[in-house]
Amino acid sequence: MQNNGCKKGFTLIELLVVVLIIGILAAIAMPQYQKAVEKARTAEALTWVGNAQRAIDAYVLSNGLPTEDNRPAEEGLLDIDLTKGLTCETSSLFNDNVCYSKNFALITKCRPEGCQIMVYRMEPGATDISQVHAAGALWMPDGQSWQATDVIYLDNTGKPLCQAFAQQFGGTCTAANTGE
Repeated sequence: MQNNGCKKGFTLIELLVVVLIIGILAAIAMPQYQKAVEKARTAEALTWVGNAQRAIDAYVLSNGLPTEDNRPAEEGLLDIDLTKGLTCETSSLFNDNVCYSKNFALITKCRPEGCQIMVYRMEPGATDISQVHAAGALWMPDGQSWQATDVIYLDNTGKPLCQAFAQQFGGTCTAANTGE
């Protein structure tokens, strides 16, 4: 077989066009991917809050409100073990006993005046409060009904959790120090 001077392969222009098309597709896909990831993180946080809410409901139904301050999830007082899959420790960041996942922190408290669940959306391995993106809290003052309080976000990373928390548990999603 003779080649007759014809070279097989792609020209530089053809390769540049392919790279350009791949770049455009990546630019379109990346924001959608980031939205999907944030939606999954938000769903994870809301699932943990819902689990904590049901577990504390069962605890209060069985035992009533406690006579002294306690941390029912961290102290093993609940029928549902909320600490599985979370790392629980005393945190200097929150000055409290906190259970962490990779992307959020969960705090449960019960005291004579009521029970509280707080969730914080934060950077993995956050070491100071500036790495917190959103915060939401549920409060059960009477031992019977939950109320959403203090649903805020500090930047756009925390906005999806704030909005989903307010939608699922009531309350208003509020921007704090964002200029929005």
